[in-house]
Amino acid sequence: MLVISGGLDKNKDTSDDCWIFNITQHSWIKLAVPHSVSKRWGHSLSVFIMSPHCVWIITVGGFVDESLTLVTDPNIATVTELVLNSKGEWTVGDTLDTNEMTGEYYKRKYQQELQTGRRIWLEEYQKPRKGDTADIEQTVQALMKSLKRRRRKRREKLFTLILN
Repeated sequence: MLVISGGLDKNKDTSDDCWIFNITQHSWIKLAVPHSVSKRWGHSLSVFIMSPHCVWIITVGGFVDESLTLVTDPNIATVTELVLNSKGEWTVGDTLDTNEMTGEYYKRKYQQELQTGRRIWLEEYQKPRKGDTADIEQTVQALMKSLKRRRRKRREKLFTLILN
């Protein structure tokens, strides 16, 4: 997932858009995030995947206009939750500012999302897939045969050198 938020347009005005690029479908989706998240430029933005169905956009710092007015508290840092709905569309969930990130609600939500992500990871990505074991065994056998051939050739060369 690629996320683009804010920035300056060709007239050097602060953009108020937030877009995500769906890398599997090669399509752009415009998100309706709060202005405190998208209406800034010169900021840092990271995407933290909490689970396959929940992504957090972390936005930090930046300027609110072309006269270099800095983003101030409580919006210096924001966390915006994106949730994949039942239709397979990304929707905007909660947006937390600097003050709200230190609250109990955020801590509970963060822990809950991490547990969900961990459960999904263990259930979906840690179970052996069909053919994995067989493929590994075949690869190991092929490598062992190759190693034996090389050792045999090396021994033959050594004996040839000794006898000559």
